[in-house]
Amino acid sequence: MKNTSMILCFGGLLVGCDNDPKVTETGSTTSSDVQSPTTDTSNDGTDDMCTNSVVTTSPFADEDDVDYRDKVDVTMAAPDASATLSIVDTDGNNVDGFSSNIETMVSFEPTEGLAPNTRHTATLSWSCEAYSFGFTTSEMGTPVDVSALAGNSYSVRFDTGSWIEPNPIFGELMLALLDFELLLSVTEASDTDIAMIGALSAGIGDTTQDLCARTIEYPMVDLPSNPLFELETLTLPLLVEGLNATLRDVRLSGTLRPDGNSADHVALSGALDTRPLVPLLSADPAEESACALLLGFGVECEDCSDGSGPYCIPLHIERMSAESREGDPLVTRTEADIAADSDCAKK
Repeated sequence: MKNTSMILCFGGLLVGCDNDPKVTETGSTTSSDVQSPTTDTSNDGTDDMCTNSVVTTSPFADEDDVDYRDKVDVTMAAPDASATLSIVDTDGNNVDGFSSNIETMVSFEPTEGLAPNTRHTATLSWSCEAYSFGFTTSEMGTPVDVSALAGNSYSVRFDTGSWIEPNPIFGELMLALLDFELLLSVTEASDTDIAMIGALSAGIGDTTQDLCARTIEYPMVDLPSNPLFELETLTLPLLVEGLNATLRDVRLSGTLRPDGNSADHVALSGALDTRPLVPLLSADPAEESACALLLGFGVECEDCSDGSGPYCIPLHIERMSAESREGDPLVTRTEADIAADSDCAKK
């Protein structure tokens, strides 16, 4: 997703209305075609008394591969303070969620997501006659057989996602420096719980494990919202242009596809310690020099969680994909293993 905690309403001004966005617990709607004066439920645009119109919708009318976590949007030609959205499923049951109204956009956020592989109908209730359209969700969101995941291995490429923090400009800089993929393997699985091991790959497009990089243990966690998973670990080692950096307070989440062999909407967040990157980013050896340089990219350092000082920057990447990985199983590698490996000493 969308990363996990959903923002149900954004600040904005309504033209000719109260300054606060209107938020109601109701349903949602969207549509794709530009309409003359607003449409009725048959969408034929015959309401001659209406001076407003639907400009566009997301998803489009009759779209058949909608992600179950997507919100529904309708953009109107002009603001309408009375407008709300609602959604019903195939059986006519209302979908729980919140409708928000900001300027010309009316949105609906499902509380717990839409039912996967299901036809839905969205309805815009406003000053004109109601406007309705249908769409169908994809199979994403279908619970997986967790017990069958043991041994599955995945590869995550950072360039498949969107850099949210610190900002996209910094993200482009980091993508040019990161020459590995994040490897994951399910080490244990029960009916409701999984544990994973994480490692770095030998390079972009090469999913062979880098045996000279420390592995990460993701302890057994429950999957209360199967197929969503969320894993946490204290640190994640990163190799940046040959320099060993550290991502702290790491959270990794995603949604397993129905077959369990891959995942979508993978998100990674944490705090990147900039001190190991000083030789790469600045001629000044001072610990704070990397932070001084990053200010030019609009990035401000914050206190690191270990109390060592203001040398960390928030890092958050969303909407990555985790593809099925083949090859040798991942093996645990500690600092002691790496120090004793003569091949690693040559690097």
